[in-house]
Amino acid sequence: MRRRPGLYLGGANGFALHSLAEVVLRSGAVAARERGTREVSLRMGADGSCTAVFDGWSCPAGVEAMPEEVEGWLSLTSYDPRGTKPEGVARGLVLPTCYDDLAMVSVFSSSLDVRVWGQGRAWGQRFREGIPQGGMRPEVLDVPASDSGLRLVFTPDASLFAEPLRDVSEEVIRRMRELAALVPGVLWRFHDVTSGREERILREQGLADLCRESTASSGPLHEPWSFEGLSGTTRFRLAMQWCERPGEGFACWGNLQRCSHRDIPREGLRRGLHEAVSARRAALGYRQVKLPFSKSALATGLTAVMELVVPVPIWHRHTHDRLETPEVESAVAGLVAKWVEEALARSPELEARLLPLAAVRAPSMRASRR
Repeated sequence: MRRRPGLYLGGANGFALHSLAEVVLRSGAVAARERGTREVSLRMGADGSCTAVFDGWSCPAGVEAMPEEVEGWLSLTSYDPRGTKPEGVARGLVLPTCYDDLAMVSVFSSSLDVRVWGQGRAWGQRFREGIPQGGMRPEVLDVPASDSGLRLVFTPDASLFAEPLRDVSEEVIRRMRELAALVPGVLWRFHDVTSGREERILREQGLADLCRESTASSGPLHEPWSFEGLSGTTRFRLAMQWCERPGEGFACWGNLQRCSHRDIPREGLRRGLHEAVSARRAALGYRQVKLPFSKSALATGLTAVMELVVPVPIWHRHTHDRLETPEVESAVAGLVAKWVEEALARSPELEARLLPLAAVRAPSMRASRR
């Protein structure tokens, strides 16, 4: 891995630090969903080191299994290229699970110190260039702020990259803001010692908070609608809001990864909106029920943010920027059609503003008498 860092980090350039931070942040988001982590923090030191802490991290197998599990991730001792992914653990960007991806942080760092604690006990270990320097050892617990957690202190190995490591604070903070919307109720902290910049990000309502923030200056016509549902094995969450002026358009994440603007979920959203409005104008008795209208017409002034969790995702390329799992479009379209049809029926004033976008005019007197 150290001979070909670009193969794993997307390039051997100065943004390698961002790639390693992405692995840590994504693992923190999954830990929040699967292991009860309440806070994720990232601190960039003046010496080029990074400290990541998952506060409230726990081990489902019990506190006794904590050190062995963490050591297995960071040294890849449990990695079996022919094995199957453990049940219930999210897939990583490169390796079998998101926690196995943490091994890349160890491999591409000149040094990494890990500490794990729970129920009044703590263990620590050091790695150099991905090689463990001895096994996990018991340590004195001096972290009174939480009952359990995981801390990684690593220094990216600058000798592996073609360019000097760059300041990636903006990219890290942007990613934290995304993850705060995808994992509501978790506190995200960032601190850059060199610049003194600090950020504290918490979104209690998740996607709805992100949608509201994105449309604040666009003249929102209503509070964000929030929906969540399951279609087959695909879990889908959506927040959407129409505004007086053009909003932010569509944004989509699949398994915590930002998707491109040409992916299947967006087409599913457009199709679902089309079906919902068609059903509503038919229910209202408009004669123009069969009049065609563009799926994109309903996107005027719309901001929609959505997330999918797909057990076996199919991506367009190794960059994971376009989700192409075939059944996703139908799953999204079906849920959106049902949700939006019901929401429009409860919002007659908004519905009256949206129907003209679907080529609907007020019924004629003759149609009314009929």
